[in-house]
Amino acid sequence: MEKVERFARNDNFMIVSGQGLGTDVKVTSSVVSFYNLLIKYTNDICLLSKIQMYSTVIESICSLTEHYLRTMVNESRKDEDNRTIASMNVSFILDNVVPRVSSQLNHHFNRPIPELDTLRAKLRGEIDISQPKRPLTNQERIKIYYECLHTIQDIQSWAEGWFYYPHDRSHPPFKEIKRDNLALWFAWAFWHERLEIVQQNRAWATEIEWMLTTAEDHFQVKFPSGYNPVLRCIRLNFDPVQATHRPLAVYVAIYLATLVFNSLFLQWIWGLRYTDVDEQHPVGYWSGHTTSPEVPLVFIHGVGVGLLGYVDFLHQLLTQSGRRPVFLVELPYVSMRLVDHVPSATETVKAIEGMLNRFGYTKAVFVSHSLGTGVASWVSRFAPHLIAGSVMVDPICFLLHYHHVAFNFIHRLPKVLIEYILCYGVSRELYISHFISRHLQWFETIHFGDGLNDATVFLSENDRIIGTHLVYNYLKEHGIDVHIMPSLEHAQFLFDAKWKATILEHIDKTSRKADLKNKT
Repeated sequence: MEKVERFARNDNFMIVSGQGLGTDVKVTSSVVSFYNLLIKYTNDICLLSKIQMYSTVIESICSLTEHYLRTMVNESRKDEDNRTIASMNVSFILDNVVPRVSSQLNHHFNRPIPELDTLRAKLRGEIDISQPKRPLTNQERIKIYYECLHTIQDIQSWAEGWFYYPHDRSHPPFKEIKRDNLALWFAWAFWHERLEIVQQNRAWATEIEWMLTTAEDHFQVKFPSGYNPVLRCIRLNFDPVQATHRPLAVYVAIYLATLVFNSLFLQWIWGLRYTDVDEQHPVGYWSGHTTSPEVPLVFIHGVGVGLLGYVDFLHQLLTQSGRRPVFLVELPYVSMRLVDHVPSATETVKAIEGMLNRFGYTKAVFVSHSLGTGVASWVSRFAPHLIAGSVMVDPICFLLHYHHVAFNFIHRLPKVLIEYILCYGVSRELYISHFISRHLQWFETIHFGDGLNDATVFLSENDRIIGTHLVYNYLKEHGIDVHIMPSLEHAQFLFDAKWKATILEHIDKTSRKADLKNKT
C-alpha cells in the first residue's frame, strides 16, 4: 500500500497511463463512490496480483484518482447545478479527463481543495493496517510497560532509535523528539491505534499521559512539549509495506528447488514424513522417529527460503539425533513462496502443541533461528509447559521494545553489500515484508528472559538486525547461558564449521538433560 500512502500525504503526482485497469471498469462521479472503488480495486489487486503489487498498477490507480478528483471538483464549482458526471469507464477518463487536467495542472495544484483534503484524511485512516486478534488488556498493558521501562538503560538513545528523518533515514538527536512524537509510539505500541484514536478515549488519554510522565520521572528527563512533523515514527503495523518486485520465475525456481529438496533429502535420504496444513492444524511440519520415547526436537527456521537454507545443518542435526524424534516446522509465508495465509501466534502455538500431542509427546526441546525464535517465544508465552529446553541462534525476540529489529529489517537504507543482500534479497520480498509489517505483533513476540531454564543463546557479533551487545548484556544479567560468535553476521553460523559444531553440541547436551528429567 505504499503508493496509496503516498497519495494520502502528497499532492504531487505524475500523469499516468491506464496500465493495469481494464476498460470495463465503471466509476461514478461521487467522491465517496470513487473512493470506495479505489480501495476495492487496490485491495483486489494487492490480493490477486501480489507479485506486481508495487508496480504501475497501484501508481495508476492513485494518480488516476488524483486527476479525476481535481477535475470533478473543478467542474462542480463551475456549475453548481451539475454536480454529477455520468458513469464513465477508465478509457473515457484517460481520453478526456486527463488531457484537460494536464493543461490546467498549475491552476489546480496551486489552490487548496477542501474536498480532496477531506478525502486524504479519510484515506489516511483507511490504509491497510493490521490489528492484533487479541489486543492487550489494561492489566497486560501496564505489566509490559513496566517490563519495558525497567530494561531501558538510556532513554535518550532508546527514543532516538524509534524516529528517523525521511530523506536519509538517519536518527535525530533527542532534543528534536517532542512529547507528542513519543505519544505516537506509545499509542501504537500499547493500544495498536493511532494517537488521535487513543486521545478520543478519556481513560486511554489519561493512561498514555501517565506513561509519559512516569517515564520522565523514572529517567529524570523532560520531554519537550509539542510535535515535530519532520520526524517519522516507526510503527510497523501502520507503516506502508515495503517490497520490491520479483519476477514469477524467482518463485518458480524456489518452488522447484524446495520440491527437489523435500523429495530427495527430507523424504528419501532422511526418511521424514510431511503433515500438511488443514483447518484444525494450520502449521505444516516434517516428522521422523515419532515412536521413540526420547524427548523430541522441534526445529523452527527463520526468514529466507525455509528449510532449504539449512541443508547441511539439518543433515548434521538429524545424524546426531539418531533415533530421537524430530519435528521440522515450516513457515511458508516467510520462505519466498506464494502463500498468503498466516496463522496467528496463538493458532501457531496450538498447532505445535497438537503436533506433539498427536504422537504422545508433552514436551520438546526447541531449536530456533532468527524469526523462528519469535515463534519459540510465542510457545514460551502461551504454552510454556511444552518447553523442555531451548537453543536459540540469532534471536530476534529479546528487547523488541528497542528499535533494532524494526528499523534494521524494514526501514534502514543499505550502505554496504551485506546490507543490500539483506534488504533486497530478504526483507523486501513481498510475503516476508508483509508478514513482518502486518502480522508480527511485537508484544506477543517479545521475550523478557523469564522462564528460560535449560536454554542456550547464540548471538552473531556483527548481526545487522539485532543489537547484539545490548541483548548479550541483558541475557547475562538474567543468568542465561549466552555466547557471542565473533566476527559472524546474522545466519553466518550456517557456513562456519566450528560454531555449527558448537551449537549442535549444545543441542545434544540440552536434549540429554531433558531426557534425564523426563525419566524422573
